[in-house]
Amino acid sequence: MSLPFPLHFTIEGADWKVRMRKRVLDDAGNECRGLTDPIKRVIYLDNTLPAKEMIWIFWHEYMHAVLHEASVTGNDGGLDGIVEEIICDKFANAMTRDKTVTWKRKKPASK
Repeated sequence: MSLPFPLHFTIEGADWKVRMRKRVLDDAGNECRGLTDPIKRVIYLDNTLPAKEMIWIFWHEYMHAVLHEASVTGNDGGLDGIVEEIICDKFANAMTRDKTVTWKRKKPASK
């Protein structure tokens, strides 16, 4: 399957990777659909998800990475966890609303 998002990208000069896994576990050992590891700069995605859900999860986790690189998370005075999740959800919604969003946007059809 060709993925509509990159497996490697750069944010603020920092290299990030996407890794596909059959099982993704959070810090508490609970299964989840996706996870951003800001220390390793890796986004983990559950590769058993339907494509549309995986794309949404990618964009959600991508925004976590952006917020990390902007130094607005994981520090004193940073974003509250629930606020960060809302921002990431809204971004993923915006990126997938038309269901045709890809890493490189398609040129509009000529009239």
